[in-house]
Amino acid sequence: MSEQLAPLDMALSEDPDAVEARANSGDGQAQLAMSIVSMYGLHGRTPDIVAAGRWRDQALANRRVMPITQYTAAFNGSPSRVSIINVPVQTISPVQWQAVDQCLTLLSHGLAMNTIVCGSADESRMRATHWARVVRK
Repeated sequence: MSEQLAPLDMALSEDPDAVEARANSGDGQAQLAMSIVSMYGLHGRTPDIVAAGRWRDQALANRRVMPITQYTAAFNGSPSRVSIINVPVQTISPVQWQAVDQCLTLLSHGLAMNTIVCGSADESRMRATHWARVVRK
């Protein structure tokens, strides 16, 4: 499965209560998945545009810290040093959100079969099948 579309796959295939628990604990991928569940009313839930927007905003604002180790070698008799630099990293990039949004648009209109936007042919069929199963009728 495509890493870009992981939040979509999570929204389509995982229990929404478990995803919501992860989203509430700060998982950006789960927050984006909950945005999808809320927006489209997946898994029998009532669509809630306000909640969907709130989850999406949290996902796009979510940052984590990636530690980078910097080693400074000994020079002119001074000891060597190791420093840890914490670099903020965005959990969900705008590019990932755009990829998810494009695939969702195709899924919601029944056009996702065999499109490169939703992954390989097999992935597209799998996502379309999951979509048909979980979308609120």
